[in-house]
Amino acid sequence: MNTWLDVAVVRCPNCGNYHVDASWYIIELESDIQCGRCQTEFNGKDNTTDRVLLEFAIDENGKMQNARIAEHLSLE
Repeated sequence: MNTWLDVAVVRCPNCGNYHVDASWYIIELESDIQCGRCQTEFNGKDNTTDRVLLEFAIDENGKMQNARIAEHLSLE
């Protein structure tokens, strides 16, 4: 059985640290986030570098077995 998660890769404009979060939060809601390294707050959508659809293989007990990038998605 498989399930999917749309995620965005975001780069802090201050220190360059990368973060990954759900795309609905970063791109759809255009949420501000705080860098875990330098504590700078910034707009996630404006600093997104990639967006991918992750595919997770799960077993009959709901335990994750594997993950892979299923597709690169448009940033717009």
